[in-house]
Amino acid sequence: MQPAPDSGRTSPQPAVSLGRLPVIRYDTDEFREGSVRILADACASGPLCRVLPHDIPGLLRFRDVDAVLRDPLTFSSKTRLLTPPSGTGSLSALIGDDPPDHTRLRALFAQAFTAARVSETMAPRVLAIARELVRNILDGGRELDLVRDLAVPLPVTVISELLGVDAADMTDFKRWSDQITGGLLVTSMPEGPEKAGRMATLHQSLRDLDAYLTQAIADARKHPGNNLLTFMIGASEGAEKLSSEELLSLAKLLLVAGNETTTKLIGLMMNQLLSSPAALRELGEAPGLIPDAIEETLRIEGPVYNRLRRTTRPCTVAGLDLPAGALVDCVLGAANLDARVFPDPTTFDIHRKMTRHLGFGGGIHQCLGAPLARLETRLAFEELLEHVKNIEPTAPPRRGTVSSFRGFESMPLRYEPRRARGTAPAMAKEAIEEVAVADKIAMKSNEELGLTKRGREIVRVARVRELAENIKMFRFVHPSGGLLTRFTAGSHIVIHMQDGDAVHRNPYSLLNCEYGNGQTYIIAVALDSKGKGGSRYMHEKVTAGMQLEISVPANNFPLAPSAAKHLLIAGGIGITPIFAHRLELRGRRQLCELHYTFRSGASAALVELLELESDPNVHFYDNSLGQRLDVGALLRAQPEGTAVYVCGPERLMDEVIEVALRLGWPREQVHYERFGAPRPKDEEPFSVRCARSGRELVVGGGETLLEALEREGQTVPFSCRSGSCGACELPVLEGEIEHRDSVLSEQEKAEGKKILACVSRGKKRLVLAI
Repeated sequence: MQPAPDSGRTSPQPAVSLGRLPVIRYDTDEFREGSVRILADACASGPLCRVLPHDIPGLLRFRDVDAVLRDPLTFSSKTRLLTPPSGTGSLSALIGDDPPDHTRLRALFAQAFTAARVSETMAPRVLAIARELVRNILDGGRELDLVRDLAVPLPVTVISELLGVDAADMTDFKRWSDQITGGLLVTSMPEGPEKAGRMATLHQSLRDLDAYLTQAIADARKHPGNNLLTFMIGASEGAEKLSSEELLSLAKLLLVAGNETTTKLIGLMMNQLLSSPAALRELGEAPGLIPDAIEETLRIEGPVYNRLRRTTRPCTVAGLDLPAGALVDCVLGAANLDARVFPDPTTFDIHRKMTRHLGFGGGIHQCLGAPLARLETRLAFEELLEHVKNIEPTAPPRRGTVSSFRGFESMPLRYEPRRARGTAPAMAKEAIEEVAVADKIAMKSNEELGLTKRGREIVRVARVRELAENIKMFRFVHPSGGLLTRFTAGSHIVIHMQDGDAVHRNPYSLLNCEYGNGQTYIIAVALDSKGKGGSRYMHEKVTAGMQLEISVPANNFPLAPSAAKHLLIAGGIGITPIFAHRLELRGRRQLCELHYTFRSGASAALVELLELESDPNVHFYDNSLGQRLDVGALLRAQPEGTAVYVCGPERLMDEVIEVALRLGWPREQVHYERFGAPRPKDEEPFSVRCARSGRELVVGGGETLLEALEREGQTVPFSCRSGSCGACELPVLEGEIEHRDSVLSEQEKAEGKKILACVSRGKKRLVLAI
């Protein structure tokens, strides 16, 4: 796009005739119901269209729209199509301003709406409101109107609290917002009784809104509060020189745009999901994908579908010559369906790899409140899908009246309650853990490792810091600010690392216990100089800002649902899951006691943090000072009904398990997570027949059943190779089993129908159903 030389022309000399362009008419039921198809077809047919009722050229292609939005010197936002009635203030602050006024006003408010500030300061309150609304939905039976019950009250309540006005006036806010967002199209209607009636209603809404906010500003001057209205009043009286007219105009913008955008976005996203049931089910199981679904909704059918601009000088765009002062429509909805930028553009794909779209506009006027709208929509869906499933319409949704916004006025739905997401014990049976034998793991495919059974996530490294000698702490967050997959104390993630030609898949226990939150994953990584390179990669190559691929959390080391007391024993880096257990137990207000043994204080993770608490129920054993944990004395001193948990070096684990069982502790009260199984040594060989394949083999005294099967070419999924994950569970048809795993229940072991091939053995002969 190049500006044309100014030859003094006062009317366009088009290289393309406007009258010959395809027509898109916004003020019709056809456009309201089928805008995606109409805009996609128009974009595919060419770069320009004729927009009615404005009767101006419209830009359809992504490149042209993006270029215009990024050139405010040539394409002004001062379109001034809607003239407010006498005695009322302007509606144009920010969205209808050009530099330098726009620069001054945006700088004043930008810090209040950054993604980081929204996440840190607004997220807790938005989450609380969303949870209350979802509770009301659940209390009301198995039907809801998404718009009435969630999409309207959530953003209206949030923006009301931000401005310091009364959310009880929600009905008025909605009525005023609907009238104002439809105002531009009303002004372009042909003269007649219909236009006169609608203009009269619009003007009355503008007067009512002005009167309401004028009174709210007066009240805020008398009784300042911790809200944006008080902030704006301070700016109007300070060095920022915010005029009274700007103050009122900005308050109107925040109130209208602050609820309309999110209300429409929530309804539009649900509409897309109802048309893509598989995607809806996937979001219910993997809420970490919700931010991606939001971006795809904004792209395919966002609330705002166009932006008007007025030329400040003669120019040529998309082959059309325009004089100074000409109106041009940037059709955002068409640009976001440009197949040159977005393959298969009319398909709703929550896995779409997308750099950016124009759903919130572009250039200097990109929506200031976009982070808040994204947050509100994300939390609305996360909370709703946490509790409901099998959502389906009970009647066709009703779209809003002709407006500058796309969206719905009602969306009646029915649902089934979703059972509480699996508690830690339930999750343990389905989870796949990967904790040892890095060289063998690196040689296996994801399918062989059983990792295809687990979802994947991309995380961003938010922070890396030294925790102790050769131990680093890593904090991961969702790359676009969404919620990560939720988890329970004792869970771990598997990090997938591509280090040149080497592949590392290392499991790390999560230090935090964030069930119901999902804001972050925190791990501690000890540098293993004798390992295969995964921990070295984490220490030397992973830095803040990087993105990593992980397998979502799984829990093979859950807390017991109840116990008289919880005894936590950790050795070395085995503190990581135990630390999360302690956090969870303290949150439950359950009695727990921690015993932490380590080589030296300098190499022990989290010691200083634990010392700060001065908790008498936390005990340290620094081996470099000659301090030793007396496992026998400790276990003998515990009251009946105590559950013990141990994680750390193999010798410590074996001692705790052996002593506990020797003292008569029930097996179900002894919990552990191994980071490697002891090698078989001088065991009794046994024979195995694979019933389906017909293989016959002998498992030697120095190998495991899993290794013998691998030796014979039998593929068996595995992960931990320590009897703690369940990935290598095999069905047994005949034979007696010597169980050595920590996954099968006592009942399952007694039934003798399953064996974990990585650790358990047969007595004389087994017949397997493989």
